Amino acid sequence: MSLGHIKARITVTTQILRSILGSDFDSEKWNSANHNTSLDEIARLLNRQTEQAVLVIEYLLERGKNQQDVVFNLLQHELSSAGMQLAAVTRKDSLAMKTIAMTTMAFLPATFFAALFSVPTLQWSQPEVVSGRFWIYPAFALPATVAVFFVWATWSKWELRKYRLHSESVRLPSVEV
Repeated sequence: MSLGHIKARITVTTQILRSILGSDFDSEKWNSANHNTSLDEIARLLNRQTEQAVLVIEYLLERGKNQQDVVFNLLQHELSSAGMQLAAVTRKDSLAMKTIAMTTMAFLPATFFAALFSVPTLQWSQPEVVSGRFWIYPAFALPATVAVFFVWATWSKWELRKYRLHSESVRLPSVEV
């Protein structure tokens, strides 16, 4: 049985006792010859006890609510700490992914052109391995690699600027690159 349910029952009992005390109830008719206490005194005593019980229950309900709030706040604090740890792990993971992406950007254009040209400029069976047309391969691969890094740097700056504008509008923490 919950404290709220008990409080409701005691409140009803208190109201009944008040109605008895407020009526023209003649407690003398109900007194026993062997008892010194009248029903009126008993009703008043019960009324005080039920009122005290209601106060105790209200106190316990308020205390329970306060303890629930404390537990909620502690859980929120733990959740916030977990979120910060997750952000740190994500940042490390992001750094690893960025390293992989940078390595890919460095080698992908040259790999593409090597496959495109099938590298006929290297002739392993000839006395002179590098042919006279080898300059074509770096002439395409190096500018393509530089172009890939330029596009990536431009895109990264654009994304960072977009994030900062958004973070200023909603007051998010800024990110340093």
